[in-house]
Amino acid sequence: MHVGYLNINNIKIFDHPVNLMIDDSQDVDIIFINWVSILSSEKGKRQLEVISAKKNKDKKILIFDSTLSMTTKDLNNIYDHLDSNNVILFEPILRNRPGFLYLPFWIDFKSTADISFSNLKERNMHLVNFIPSNSLLFEYYYEAIANLQTYNVGTFWLPKDKKDYRYIIKLGVNDLRSYLNTIRCSIILDTAFNLSIGYLNPVFIKLLEYNILPIIPMEHKYYHCLFGNSKIGNHSDLMFILKNYDSIYFGLINEIYENIKKYYPEMLTENVRDMILNVVKGV
Repeated sequence: MHVGYLNINNIKIFDHPVNLMIDDSQDVDIIFINWVSILSSEKGKRQLEVISAKKNKDKKILIFDSTLSMTTKDLNNIYDHLDSNNVILFEPILRNRPGFLYLPFWIDFKSTADISFSNLKERNMHLVNFIPSNSLLFEYYYEAIANLQTYNVGTFWLPKDKKDYRYIIKLGVNDLRSYLNTIRCSIILDTAFNLSIGYLNPVFIKLLEYNILPIIPMEHKYYHCLFGNSKIGNHSDLMFILKNYDSIYFGLINEIYENIKKYYPEMLTENVRDMILNVVKGV
């Protein structure tokens, strides 16, 4: 089955896929699109070109709304060009919207032999926030730890409706890559709504890739088993991790991978591929 795709960086779920942003000459059986909400952007325009192209009218079009940004207007626009029977909608939340199927973000499994040790001397940022989130949780965890003035706490995003945070280091989003090897931990916060529907921000995959320990608050109720001892319910839990990081980070990262394999095997790359192909065959 020959697959074309748009707007995806890690496309390991398919063998020899064709990037339709670069090459539109090859004939494909399935088109997999990671939905871009800004339709005026280059990616958004290309997305609409692919959807509206006559040669794609009878193909299976798989749309992954990874950021939960697709609107009713977007759907109507899609169905103006395509037969709804040929469109399959996916989203990465456990409490799906009508018409959408669950598809998790995919991750490659790592054993202890695959996980590298960090250069702890370089990791001088103890706790960094990557996600626009609930300001109350942000203050409860990030601001509270920063105010101790014991640990270096940073953020790429600040809650819009709140004051400036005196002891939190503001990091530039454009410089994100340069910071990745300097960070020890990150608490995966989110909005109250996203927490309630079971949306787990895919930043946790990038964190694991760079040996940054992802931590979740207890409010992330759908993923307690996945994070195991890397879930926290109060300041004491977080302080324990920060104080003992040097001796426990490797074991905690390994535990997350093992828990994915044990409790959330649908997240593994090969299983996501099977889920997609089984859905396509069953339509």
